[in-house]
Amino acid sequence: MKKMIFAAAMLFSMSTITFAQTVQTSQPSIQTELQAEDDFVAIEVKDVPQVVADSALKAYPDTTIKSAAVKLNEDETAVYQLVLADQEGNESTVYFTDKGEEVK
Repeated sequence: MKKMIFAAAMLFSMSTITFAQTVQTSQPSIQTELQAEDDFVAIEVKDVPQVVADSALKAYPDTTIKSAAVKLNEDETAVYQLVLADQEGNESTVYFTDKGEEVK
């Protein structure tokens, strides 16, 4: 009888260990998917195309471009992520296409 209880306890503990391993191995794939969504690569502000910079400063007057990043879409169009700062130091992030159109 003691051997049967011991065997049942061993089976239960093995199934718990197997379950814990399954949960741990599935988490890195979730993090990889989240990182894949944000493929923006930092660039120098001077490398932002003039049409994009002009459109951003026209849409958001009295701001300056603090930092920039770019992402290339599957259709070979670029989207620019611009961090704008106003005179009071408030920052906002906006997105523009390579044609100078704001993405909302």
